Amino acid sequence: MIRKRVPCVYCRRLFYPNSRCRNPKACSDPECQRRRRNSSHKQWRDDDPQICADRREASREWRRNNPGHMQKYRKKHPEYVEDNRRKQQRRRFLRRVVKSIVIAAQPLEKSNEFVRPRMRCNINLHSLSPRNCPTRAP
Repeated sequence: MIRKRVPCVYCRRLFYPNSRCRNPKACSDPECQRRRRNSSHKQWRDDDPQICADRREASREWRRNNPGHMQKYRKKHPEYVEDNRRKQQRRRFLRRVVKSIVIAAQPLEKSNEFVRPRMRCNINLHSLSPRNCPTRAP
């Protein structure tokens, strides 16, 4: 039996589907698999929002019944606190960079001129950090 190659719905590359898979959508590329899982989870949440609401309520109830849990955890795990601090600094920095890019592309008030011409942004935001960024955001 000759297998047919099918296009990946995410990257459009042709791939040979697994014969055990009834409805192949994504190739084996990790990025395509990540996108497939995310869309599947989103579809599952959209199909039954009550389950998500129930889970949120269960979490809230647990936190009400266990006050101070995170404070105790942070005290016992200083490496978690440091890691979280670094991640939060990075998120804030990237938010400022994106905001400055968006602001730079906005038209001036009472004019159709742009501060900078609109162009596609080729900055890889994941490679930026407050230390290695060539131009710091305002």
